[in-house]
Amino acid sequence: MKRACLVIAFASLISATTVIPASVEKLTRDSSHVVEAVAAESWSRWNPQHNFIYTYTRFQVTASLKGTPPSNLIVKQLGGSDEGYTQKVAGVRGWGPGERAVRGSFPASQHRRGWQL
Repeated sequence: MKRACLVIAFASLISATTVIPASVEKLTRDSSHVVEAVAAESWSRWNPQHNFIYTYTRFQVTASLKGTPPSNLIVKQLGGSDEGYTQKVAGVRGWGPGERAVRGSFPASQHRRGWQL
C-alpha cells in the first residue's frame, strides 16, 4: 500500500509538454510577415537572469510574401552557446550565414528584442 501511495504521489509531480504542430496555412495566417530571407549573422547571449541562452539571427529580407517587413529581421530562438556553455532545444535549428529561408514571423512583445517565429 505504501508503494502505491508513493508511486501515485511521485506521478503527480511529473509533468510533460505536448506541442501540437500547426499547419503551414495556420502559421501563414497568424504571421504578420512572411518573407524570403538570407541569414546574415548569428550570435548567442545569456538572458539577464543568466538561466537561458538565446541565439539571435539577423536575416536580410529578399522578398516579401505577406506584409511590409523591414529589410532586416532579427529572430530570437531558445538555445545556443555562450561563455563555454551550450543549451540545445529539440526541434530548434540554427542558421548559418548565406542560408536561405521562407519565414513567417511577428514582432516580439515590447519587453523582448527581435522577432518571434
